[in-house]
Amino acid sequence: MTNLADKFTEAGLTDVDTVRLTARIPIVKFNVPYKHDGEEILVECDLSLQNPLACLNTSLLHTYSKISKTTRVLASIIKRWAKNRDINNPSKHTLSSYGYVIMLLSFLTSNDFDKNGHLREKKVNSPNPILPNLQLVDPIWAQNPHGPYREIPAKPKTKETMVQHPNEPNYYVNSYFYRTGLEGLTKFCSENHNTESALGALLASFFHYFAYDFDYKKHVVSMSAKHSSPPIEREVKAEEDGWSIYKSSLAIEDPFELFYDVAHVVKTPNFQHIRKEFALAYTKIVNAAYNSGDDLPSGKGIIDLICEPVSTESDTSAPSMGAGGFLPTRGAGRGSGQVLSEEKLKIWANNIRQKFMQSKDKNELIMSTEELLPSPNASKIIVATNVDYAADCKASELKSIIEMFEHLYRSGMVTKSDIESAMADLVEFIDSFACDNPRIYDYVGDMFCSFANMQALTVAWLADCTSKVMDDSCKPKVIDGAMKSVQKEYGTEALKSCFGNASERQALERLLGKAKLTELEAQFV
Repeated sequence: MTNLADKFTEAGLTDVDTVRLTARIPIVKFNVPYKHDGEEILVECDLSLQNPLACLNTSLLHTYSKISKTTRVLASIIKRWAKNRDINNPSKHTLSSYGYVIMLLSFLTSNDFDKNGHLREKKVNSPNPILPNLQLVDPIWAQNPHGPYREIPAKPKTKETMVQHPNEPNYYVNSYFYRTGLEGLTKFCSENHNTESALGALLASFFHYFAYDFDYKKHVVSMSAKHSSPPIEREVKAEEDGWSIYKSSLAIEDPFELFYDVAHVVKTPNFQHIRKEFALAYTKIVNAAYNSGDDLPSGKGIIDLICEPVSTESDTSAPSMGAGGFLPTRGAGRGSGQVLSEEKLKIWANNIRQKFMQSKDKNELIMSTEELLPSPNASKIIVATNVDYAADCKASELKSIIEMFEHLYRSGMVTKSDIESAMADLVEFIDSFACDNPRIYDYVGDMFCSFANMQALTVAWLADCTSKVMDDSCKPKVIDGAMKSVQKEYGTEALKSCFGNASERQALERLLGKAKLTELEAQFV
């Protein structure tokens, strides 16, 4: 795929990105430019090879779009909303566009609605989803959908439907969904609600449902439950697939890889932010309807309102992009006494990193960071934001990020507590990061090596954090990554000094057991 990426560049495609080639599903991202009415437009594309499951997911979503114009429009609006509100970037621990589409499909298939698109109480004898669940819809009913909506007890399992997983040798995916003879379902989707007038109500209901109604602590967003059944419970997923039962956050079951949580990268603070964005979008729609009187804004006007880009929101503290590059304007922090919100601190933390990676100017880094420190929790947010970025950055970027942390720590801009807090989150959820970035153990090892050398972290601290990782198979990988980094950077003697004293060994033995620790150490002798 690397060679293919080179060919894309030669062919004139733009912004060819190979960062995700080490992810769980390797992807090359690029833009295809073309001209429309004299204006150049860029079409964003992703490409993955030898991945039948990606084709299966795409086919499922395409079939839903074919049978329901309403679903196509809603999905387009929601994807635009998520992108403009900066909450659909998995590398920043928010949700992918695919995740939001699954949430929409689950919402439309698992609930009952009236003709005008409003949620109604479920009625067992007269179910009325906006969409049929293609994986469970009764094929006989689907061909001639008269009478109440019907589903089959479970997806059929045959030699044709069971497909071996490309990365999991002992796992078979049930690829079944209803995809032929769609005329009946198309008619059902167009006739069971008022297509034009229901669209706004459905959009508002979607935002309200996931802001206030859905029980995230108890349930999982899923499309594998029958319409007449309650949502899939976290306890079931914890027992069957080892999902966390304690994390109060978003969990989304993939329609085919049932063991895979599409929302695994979303950290709890980011989930809370996403949920607030659901509530904000709903509030904007309601306010537009009630405050406009007879002068109700157009559908496009409401869509533009809820999809207002974060970067264009009125805020005098927004960072500038003038001659000074990415850095905030002088005087925005300590000099002016201005206190920044957490969201603006995150924006500036990212900008400071980008500027340092370009210039490597230590003095500019220190001065720019110093201006942010009057804001509450500024140093903690600066470290956490950049550790989050480091978890999924390019290997070439990691060295610069570590160098930046070293300058900030040695100059007193950030503290030992800031580093411990940010790294603890990264280590505790490293099993989730590993799904998309197999090199995460090396990354964490390199960061730990640097922080340990500065005496900001210890092996005992690392052992304690690693003990909280849910997947036991990941625990030795964390320690192995740290050991390799220390030896690579400082040599075997430094490795023995760092990991070899009595208290550190006791902590590691409690974590891994004496036999496993001895096995890890043997590779460095």
